[in-house]
Amino acid sequence: MEQVDNANATFYTSTVIDSRSKSYSLFVADTWRITPKLTITPGVRWEVDPPALDGNDRFSYFDPNLPNPGAGGLLGEVAYAGHGQGHSGRRFPEDTWYGGIAPRIGFAYALSQNTVIRSGYGLFYDNANMPGYDGGIQQDGYNAFAVFGSSMRPSGRI
Repeated sequence: MEQVDNANATFYTSTVIDSRSKSYSLFVADTWRITPKLTITPGVRWEVDPPALDGNDRFSYFDPNLPNPGAGGLLGEVAYAGHGQGHSGRRFPEDTWYGGIAPRIGFAYALSQNTVIRSGYGLFYDNANMPGYDGGIQQDGYNAFAVFGSSMRPSGRI
């Protein structure tokens, strides 16, 4: 009795996700006084948010366009970020989107000398990076999850 017949273990070769992301933007605006009481501030912002990457290129992702040798060449394979043999040649799977043109407009209207009503509207773009999310970086294929089992059969003795 008390003999183990199965177990599992995870072997980590990569224990740290070094998620990194960048953001670039340009903003231009002007303020126009339409009347002594009404001011309009139009503007436009251009934002580029490249996808998150792992600083050590320990990043894997599913690529539906790669042939999978383990499935007879059918499309769909795990790809590994970075350059060199066995890697995809990319640091992240997505293409960087450069179309983040975000118009903005602000209004200010003076009801009285001491009271101003302000309002504004704008489009905003951002990456989906949240605390604990690691930028969506997965490391499948870097770490192994092994299951062990025994083929011992009971001897029939008690």
